[in-house]
Amino acid sequence: MPSKRPKTRFQDIADNINLIGTYTDEFKFSVYDNSQLVRDGVARCLSRISEAAVKLGSTAQDLLPDHDWRRIRSIGNILRHEYDNIQDETIWAIVSKHLLPLLADIQNVIPQLPDEK
Repeated sequence: MPSKRPKTRFQDIADNINLIGTYTDEFKFSVYDNSQLVRDGVARCLSRISEAAVKLGSTAQDLLPDHDWRRIRSIGNILRHEYDNIQDETIWAIVSKHLLPLLADIQNVIPQLPDEK
């Protein structure tokens, strides 16, 4: 069942993408690659992004169909259950190729959503 608070959920995703940007000094791989603390922070933010996407349900796909919401939702399970098989290069590909376009689209859709009570 889709969230009754889609504006909040999209904002959660945007906030976590922005946190990843601050942790990685504006999306620099060298910062990510050289710090276990940063890698852990990025993984936690990706988990929260995944959970917000799960809570959005079909609303995410309906409003932003150009993003692979199935994969966005599934990254949380991968991070929780297959953490020992995750390649840093795979996580960095997600961060460097997919997050900024997602953020831009979310920033465009948030103002169009009704305020929540």
